Amino acid sequence: MILLKNFYLKNISIIGRVAIGIECLELMIKEELKTDTFDYVISFLQEFVENEDINIADWEELSAELMPCCINDSNYSVKEFEIISENTYTELKKWYEEIGEDCRDTINKIIEIASLYFYTIIPLYSFETIILTNDILNLCKKNTGYIPNIDAYRKMKFSENGGWGISMKIQEIKIQ
Repeated sequence: MILLKNFYLKNISIIGRVAIGIECLELMIKEELKTDTFDYVISFLQEFVENEDINIADWEELSAELMPCCINDSNYSVKEFEIISENTYTELKKWYEEIGEDCRDTINKIIEIASLYFYTIIPLYSFETIILTNDILNLCKKNTGYIPNIDAYRKMKFSENGGWGISMKIQEIKIQ
């Protein structure tokens, strides 16, 4: 089990922790499916990291509909899924079945990290999101044999923007 010391992750912003989760998810999917990722979900998650003008309410609404636990536990109905189409729902359901439980769990955890403090002040270093990030890193290690270079994410500082950090393009983060 990987358990990075809290001081190691505590200085990485919430947005940085989401970015770590996205990289882990991409690695896990490539390992499991031997193909690239399903762009719809990855693009949606990346928007949280990259778009400084993101509408939190809209992102939260769509994230609720995209969560694997919501897709896999229900049938499509316009009342339950107001944003995604039936076609998108069907594609997501099929893809979520293909990627396996650990990848689905990782998506749920990434969304939880992103949305945990939307409407409240982030507590000191947000240890809840550190635990979720560690969980994701453990799933990545279990499924791929390695984890991403966490040092690349240290530039996304928890000390900026009330713990959220500054938005940054994913490719800029990985270039060190």
